[in-house]
Amino acid sequence: MDHIVKPYRMIDRNAIRRYIDNTMPLQEVWQLLTMCSDLHPDDAFCMREFNLGFQRHDGADGYSRFHQFDSLEAFKRELLRRAPARIDVGAILSTETDYMPLGITWRQVEAYEKEPVIDIDVDDYADVRSCNCSGKMLCAQCWHFLATAASIVNYLMEEKFGCNRIMWIYSGRRGVHGWILDQSAAHYPESFRHAIADYLSTFQVNRDHRVFSGTCKVALSSYESIVLPQFEELVRREVVLMRNTKIMTYITKIALGTETKNMTLLRALMSSAKPEMNNMSLWNHYKLVLQQHHPAAQQVIRTIVFSLVFPRIDRNVTTAMKHLIKCPYSWHPRTGAICVPFDVYSAHEFDPTCAPNLHDPSSLSDFWKWSRPIQLLLRENSELARRMVCIECCDLQQPLSKLPLYIVFNDPEEWEEHQRTHDHTMAYTADNSRLHNLVVLMCGNKTGSERQALKRIFYDQLSERLL
Repeated sequence: MDHIVKPYRMIDRNAIRRYIDNTMPLQEVWQLLTMCSDLHPDDAFCMREFNLGFQRHDGADGYSRFHQFDSLEAFKRELLRRAPARIDVGAILSTETDYMPLGITWRQVEAYEKEPVIDIDVDDYADVRSCNCSGKMLCAQCWHFLATAASIVNYLMEEKFGCNRIMWIYSGRRGVHGWILDQSAAHYPESFRHAIADYLSTFQVNRDHRVFSGTCKVALSSYESIVLPQFEELVRREVVLMRNTKIMTYITKIALGTETKNMTLLRALMSSAKPEMNNMSLWNHYKLVLQQHHPAAQQVIRTIVFSLVFPRIDRNVTTAMKHLIKCPYSWHPRTGAICVPFDVYSAHEFDPTCAPNLHDPSSLSDFWKWSRPIQLLLRENSELARRMVCIECCDLQQPLSKLPLYIVFNDPEEWEEHQRTHDHTMAYTADNSRLHNLVVLMCGNKTGSERQALKRIFYDQLSERLL
């Protein structure tokens, strides 16, 4: 099976220039990077930070941050001049870096706004991959872990947070990026981004495996609707191989804690499996064995499913406003693969080994099909009303009934009336009205243990109210 990560070779700079000049959809990139801002699109683009990376002859990566461009034409001219090895996107900054006051460094410049991005890398699934890949390698088989994670994140962001415009981009090597492009998203404060990351980080690492965290009971509401179907999809596609010793050892570690009981259960699972059973039949059989050997079998089965398929996100990318992320339709410096969008609703059909690549000019011949997802998104964006959001601080020591909730209204007049008469955290949107299950986590200067205690209180009360 072809791997995305090929033996290292530098990308021909003339190939980069030809792609920028003839193929790269810069107009769509410009629209994508300005669609969430409350600034005029021209102002939003010229205040955006770019990193134009380069490759040294020894293979090391070089970075050149805090570039800003007056226009799309100036951006293209600089790209053609430099032919950079990579293009990364940062936040829309609060000032122009060319006109900073004396004594102020680039790193002291504040981020004005930035689209939240969910970053998921396949090497975080090393403990459950049953293919021959390791480290940052990615093949068409282990891609399904990323497809499953993207599908779950997309569902949770839509159903729990009301985000309806999420663009999923293949990173060009080992991961996927989910750009949240709703109008209010660019102004989410870091506390709100931490709350999203907490919600999506349901598992805590314990030595060499991940353990389901009881403090995130609210995630159980997604089990039947999205998590279990995605897990069964991986089993049907034989991505999670039930005869694989690595997978079985991982399952037994989650099921039981002590080594002796682990080995007893592992022998019971493996010895009772019949050779003619297919992968799905094996999983159904293992569930029956677990029910015979474990007093809390249903909880254990649910924990196994969650631990195998629930998203394993890079928290820093989501929470840090000034974190860099690869520019859509740019290229990965190690592989030459283009960072193209894919349809999350058919993510399992996407083959990363077939993504267009600067090392293969023939793969760029029908590039128009890769720009269609963003064109459709931009068309939808022009038809929707802008969102407004107001974020307030919460005191998690109060009962949940007294906490400000994140509420969505269809009617802008109703939103304005509610804003005048109530002291809630609210948002107006043109989408369907629903009550969100997230309270902005603002814990002030509390210690880590106090913060965890407050979060446990919050999740326990919230799960009782919503589940």
